[in-house]
Amino acid sequence: MAFSTSSEATLASWALLNQVFLNQYDDQPVKTYGIERNDFGKILTVYQIISSRTSTNLHSIAAMNVNAAGGADTVVSDVTKYYWDMFDYNERVYAKWTKVSAVPLPAALPLYGAGLAVMAFIGWRRKRNAKAA
Repeated sequence: MAFSTSSEATLASWALLNQVFLNQYDDQPVKTYGIERNDFGKILTVYQIISSRTSTNLHSIAAMNVNAAGGADTVVSDVTKYYWDMFDYNERVYAKWTKVSAVPLPAALPLYGAGLAVMAFIGWRRKRNAKAA
């Protein structure tokens, strides 16, 4: 999934920090694939790729996953190039984003209706038994 603006990539990176990297991943960034240091990790969300004959620039937003003892998690803008990756000492990986389809409401509606019908039947039966007693 490609993001078209930096603001979309920023929102996605904040969601990554606040909803995914909690507990074990937040305390130990080394558990994130591709990150080797246990106190710091940078997860990049790409939003623009500019390619020329000499280089390819990846414009991205970085979710900084920092161990609790090392500071607070944050999101920062970042520009990186493919050929820097082999020489870079920062611990970083690229986030792979995919679309998730929503659960269709019509499939849940009959189940909800059946539950209401069962509850109504039980209430009717209790009322009828109370009148008979």
